[in-house]
Amino acid sequence: MQINKLTVGSLATNCYIMSNEETKTCFIVDPGAQAERILAKVKELDCSVEAILLTHGHVDHIMAAKEMKAACNCQIYAGAKEVEVLNSTEKNLTEMFGTPATLQADVLVHAGQKLKLADFSLEVLETPGHTEGGVTYYLPDYQVAFCGDTIFQESVGRTDFPTGSSAILRQSIQEQIFSLPDETKLLSGHGVVTTVAYEKQYNPFVV
Repeated sequence: MQINKLTVGSLATNCYIMSNEETKTCFIVDPGAQAERILAKVKELDCSVEAILLTHGHVDHIMAAKEMKAACNCQIYAGAKEVEVLNSTEKNLTEMFGTPATLQADVLVHAGQKLKLADFSLEVLETPGHTEGGVTYYLPDYQVAFCGDTIFQESVGRTDFPTGSSAILRQSIQEQIFSLPDETKLLSGHGVVTTVAYEKQYNPFVV
């Protein structure tokens, strides 16, 4: 197992490539921009892309998804409750950034759903609050969670954008993220890797 992080776009979004060195397959989380750069890394890793996973539908997490899908001939996964955000240029913030666009996911995932991608087992956690349909992808065998903009090291995602809610975000973190084992690594949409244990102790936004 190998996880590569690429920080892409003007908002420094973390795009992750999780690759299986035995099967030479991978999946990509949140290709927000710079598709050529992401594709170059995939080529370097010498793996085929089985899926693109979106944690939520904001502009800085989705703008390279269509190009990646076309280049890799794979499907885009997103939370079932995020369809409205993906389909609205106002709610996905592409209009705000002067690049109005919408995106349709091929596979809509639900809370508790189990996925098998690149021979890795994933569990879908619904973690709304930053957006109404935000999800976290948890890999119990590796104690890793791709949590998007739900939680950062000593911070949380903004809730002042369309469909956001600070109360729902805190509930998502307390009931979903903090229910994971303490040693779980949280791979956020921005910033550095943190852990459940660290955020339980030091995150001032979750009370």
